[in-house]
Amino acid sequence: MEYAKGLFRAIALYRKWWSSQASFQAGRDDEFLEVAAQSGCKQLFLGLESISQQSMVEVNKGFNRVEEYYRIIERIHSHGIAVQVGMSLD
Repeated sequence: MEYAKGLFRAIALYRKWWSSQASFQAGRDDEFLEVAAQSGCKQLFLGLESISQQSMVEVNKGFNRVEEYYRIIERIHSHGIAVQVGMSLD
């Protein structure tokens, strides 16, 4: 995360739009989101994986908390960044 924040600060000078993939944890870090937005980030892809918390536990991804999805997406949106998600519907 610290490396990414430094990178975002460095590329902000170029005033380019960009998009990328990020972990669910990135949506919990307001400083990350703030510097990403300031550097030109317009969209992040998040692998939410599933809408079933049991499925997340079964594949050892319990760190993605289904009950947090809405709040995390809203937090990212509040920084002016669009969200694209990948998940299975099980």
